[in-house]
Amino acid sequence: MPHFGIRTQRYKLIRFYGDGDFWELYDLRSDPSEINNLYGKEKYKKLSGELTERLKSLIIEYDDQEALEKMMDGR
Repeated sequence: MPHFGIRTQRYKLIRFYGDGDFWELYDLRSDPSEINNLYGKEKYKKLSGELTERLKSLIIEYDDQEALEKMMDGR
């Protein structure tokens, strides 16, 4: 499934698109097996927003037009 994302030392945020359209967020320190998707949980909304903005900046920096289109139209 096509996807793009960002990873920090502690977190991983991934956007899947194509046949499906969904996000995943994992705390790699407390959940290294990536079992518990934190995306959409109230406690992680601010973090999700911050990582999304960092991801968008990287997409623009690397001129990934397909990913930028997905970020901008919300698909």
